[in-house]
Order: sequence, then C-alpha cells, then structure tokens
Amino acid sequence: MDRRAIFIVAVLVVQALLPLRHYLGDDPYDERFAWRMFSPTRVVRCTVAYTVDDEPYPLEQRFHSGWITLLKRGRGDVHDAVDARICLTAGGQTVVKSAACKTVEDDIDVLAARQVLCR
Repeated sequence: MDRRAIFIVAVLVVQALLPLRHYLGDDPYDERFAWRMFSPTRVVRCTVAYTVDDEPYPLEQRFHSGWITLLKRGRGDVHDAVDARICLTAGGQTVVKSAACKTVEDDIDVLAARQVLCR
C-alpha cells in the first residue's frame, strides 16, 4: 500500500470513529460530531435562572444569544463557563442558580435546584 492509500484509510477511520465520542463522553447533552440527526437529546429544553444577592441576573443582557441557546439545550460545558463568568463578575456577592431540563419524554432532569455557586 502506498502512502496516499494509508492516509486515506486513516482519515476514513478517524471520521468513522469520531462520533463515538458522544457515547463515551460524560455530557449526554453534547451531540457535536455524533451520528444522531433525529435525536431526542436535541429537543431537550432547559430553564435556567440566576440570582445575585436575591436579584434576578439578566442573562440575555450579559451573554450572547448563542450562549443562551446552548444553556437552554443543557450543554454542561456551557453551564460551567457561564457559572464561572457570573461568579467572576459578582464580586463576592451570593450567586444562586436554578436549572431544570425537560426531555422529550416529559421527564425533568434537575441540573441545579437552588444551587449556591459562589459567595
């Protein structure tokens, strides 16, 4: 086999195996690179609310709409990043997060029920 054929086979193997990351990963809501076009995970909808010292935090004014969309889809890495950013800008204030996701089967997965993120 020549080098070109080996390269082509290697690329095809990587492309075939890359979607398996979804099944082996730790975030069930992250479907990037997955072979799940009509997945029920895609229709998961989350409600997310933050309060800073008992005042509602304006997510839509402070974060790009893309971040809000990914929050509402339940992406764990985005939740972690938003949590960290809010805590960083809160300056010693108490930040509380409430988040719950509704699946296609109408099950409710509580991500954070009144979780205190930082003080």
